[in-house]
Amino acid sequence: MLMDMMSLYPLYTFSCLILLMRSIELSKTKKCEENKCCPDYREINGTCSECIGFYAENCSTPCPPNFFGPRCRKVCNCSENETCNQFVGCISNFTCGKI
Repeated sequence: MLMDMMSLYPLYTFSCLILLMRSIELSKTKKCEENKCCPDYREINGTCSECIGFYAENCSTPCPPNFFGPRCRKVCNCSENETCNQFVGCISNFTCGKI
């Protein structure tokens, strides 16, 4: 039975690759209306791109506190020495001093 499963692995991998490529292709065409990107996307060089650190129509609204990333769907879980950055998540509050 293990050999049967092993023989299906290349097919499974190929199928996953095809699905990933298709989802990337679809994400580049997030047009809800002709010449208009869907909410949470904005047009960059003729392609609808997902908002990073923003959401809403044309990426017009910054992430609310403690949220970050693509379409503000990730939640920060920062320590007391960190701040939630709307683009990348938790970042240190410390800065390097001059020597």
